[in-house]
Parts: sequence; C-alpha cells; structure tokens
Amino acid sequence: NDTAPGDSSEEEGGSGEGVRLRVRIRRGPDDKWGVKWHKNIFKQSGRLAVDEVTEGSVLGAWNERQPLELQVGYGDRLVRVNGVGASDLPAAQGTAKMRAELQREEMRALFWRPGRADAALQRAQAPGSVFVCVAQEADLAAAAAVAAAHEVLH
Repeated sequence: NDTAPGDSSEEEGGSGEGVRLRVRIRRGPDDKWGVKWHKNIFKQSGRLAVDEVTEGSVLGAWNERQPLELQVGYGDRLVRVNGVGASDLPAAQGTAKMRAELQREEMRALFWRPGRADAALQRAQAPGSVFVCVAQEADLAAAAAVAAAHEVLH
C-alpha cells in the first residue's frame, strides 16, 4: 500500500497526525517529475513542500491513477527520497542531498501531509467502496442509482 494514515514522527518533523504518501515512479532521460516547489516555505524552513504538480508530467500521471484525496498536491512535504531523508543531516545539507536524488531517473519518495487522517481517507482506501452524501430524503433514489452504477462499472 502506497498510502498510510499515521502519527507524525521525528522523520516527518512534527507532532500530530497526518498522511504519508509513498510514490514510486520512473522517468525517461528527457522527462520532468513535474513538481514545482513552494519557494516561501523553502525560504522559511529549508523544507521542500509542493506548490503544484504539472498535469501531463510523470508525477501528474501518477496522481491521475490515485483517488483525489491521495494525490500529491499543494503543501505536501517531501521528507524522504531514494532513502535520503530531510532529518538525516542539517537542513541545508539534507535538502541538497534530496535535490541531488531528484536528478535520478527513479523516485521512491515519501511525502507528508499534515492533518487528520479521517474516515474519508480510510474509505477511499477500501476497494469497491462508494461514499454518497444526500441532502434530502428525495435524493436517496439518485444515491442508490449512483451506487448501483458503480457496482456495475467497477
């Protein structure tokens, strides 16, 4: 499983809960990962946090295969890449080593998303599950149709 809710640890650099997103991808020599790093967060903390993921990039294609709430996106922090962690060395050295690893053609990355790993995330991980919200009792028929269509299509 490439995603896991869990408590933060020293590796993630904080306290509280969050979600670990494990990404394993390869690229060709001319391909870009497609990550734009957040400049202000880097200037303030020396940490690599995602500002945006480019559509059509290698990471963008990986994201398209994931449920929306499990896609790498804005604010997710890179804490380890190819075995090199942000907390392994002083901030500047750790970031420099991680940037060097990002030049390779393979990325085994651990991103950290702070926040509560709530039931919606756990539902998204359950294969074959459908979560439908209805505002009124009259919407129950439409919700049942969505669930039935999901069962037929998946």
